[in-house]
Amino acid sequence: AWRTKMNEEMENELIFHPELQLFIRQANDNSQLQCMQIDSFIAEGVDLLIVSPNEAEEVKPAVSRAYDAGIPVIVADRQVKGENFTAFIGGDNYAVGLYMADWLAAQAVKNNATKKEPMQVIEIMGLAGSTPCIWRHKGLIDGLKDVKNVRLMGSGNANWLAAPARVATDSLLRLYPKTSAIVAQNDIMAIAAAEVAEKLTYAREIYRWTDTPIYILGTDAMTGHGGGVEAIVQGKIDASVTYASRGDLVIQTAAKILRNEPFTRDTILPTMLVDKKAAETMSLMSREIEHNIATITAFQERVNLLWDMSELQRTLLYAITGCLVAVLLLLSVIVWEYRYHRRVQMERKEHARVVAQQQQQLEKITAELERTKASQSMDERFITHLQEQIELHLSNSELNVEMLSEAL
Repeated sequence: AWRTKMNEEMENELIFHPELQLFIRQANDNSQLQCMQIDSFIAEGVDLLIVSPNEAEEVKPAVSRAYDAGIPVIVADRQVKGENFTAFIGGDNYAVGLYMADWLAAQAVKNNATKKEPMQVIEIMGLAGSTPCIWRHKGLIDGLKDVKNVRLMGSGNANWLAAPARVATDSLLRLYPKTSAIVAQNDIMAIAAAEVAEKLTYAREIYRWTDTPIYILGTDAMTGHGGGVEAIVQGKIDASVTYASRGDLVIQTAAKILRNEPFTRDTILPTMLVDKKAAETMSLMSREIEHNIATITAFQERVNLLWDMSELQRTLLYAITGCLVAVLLLLSVIVWEYRYHRRVQMERKEHARVVAQQQQQLEKITAELERTKASQSMDERFITHLQEQIELHLSNSELNVEMLSEAL
């Protein structure tokens, strides 16, 4: 639930960073799978990696590979060993353990526990090897060192889940029937522990081995249905220690890193204790925030719709403009074709006129040639006939011009 809330906060923050695109892969508490997913992101060449290590030691090599590949790495919530990361954003899990110790000390005083008869406590832990589990347990141990009226009887790992928490709680309560308080490293396990305690008649305000009720402290104080805040308001658990998930800050830091802007390398989120009064206030605020988020989401969807419509209108405008340009080009081609054909027709007419003139001139020349040829033929016949007459009368001694003229 805590991780889901953080993811939702990151998704919501993306509204203000349209230049970013977020891809989320869930390892389901499997460190080997998480390493494979990180290597996959490296191969894809992502611009930035956000990782919440399932187990600090197991996931460290994969995180180092991403960092060494030149990919900025933001470690969120759960720490990783070493310095091969760009930024860390998360709570102080050691401080969470100290808060647990302080809360137990206050309950011990309230119930008049003494060094001789200390308040007995059992602890339901998360995933062994994860930094929240390690540091919350260490903070609890260190916080109880000087508290003589509180004794931690035993601890059990439940991997952050309800079913294993029920098994661990049942075993520990049967071993330590005088248990007066249960601390769990998340609210899911705390609620499961409360259910087991109630079934075993060890629940708050039900007395058996001692004259004090069993108090139950969770961690995370998640709002919403099934969360720790709801459980506190309903009286299932007494209180919860929490620090903000701040997925929005993770995205803001990512944006700064990608823009080469100054950013805070280590951001430690403040820790606080949520009791019933604070839980009621948080519940009211949560509903108001959810309403505002729903409103913002609706506005965002409306903006996206309007943007899509504007994109459609822009596309249509481009299409219409393209069509108009095409029509103008077509009209230009038609006008050019018309003018071209008209010019060709005029040239043809002019050519026909010139040809006609040339034909007329040719006919005149031909007629003149015919006339000249005819004239030349008459002259030739005259001369031939003249020669014949001369040759015919050449022996006549009386031949003269008058005789030839008469003959011709």
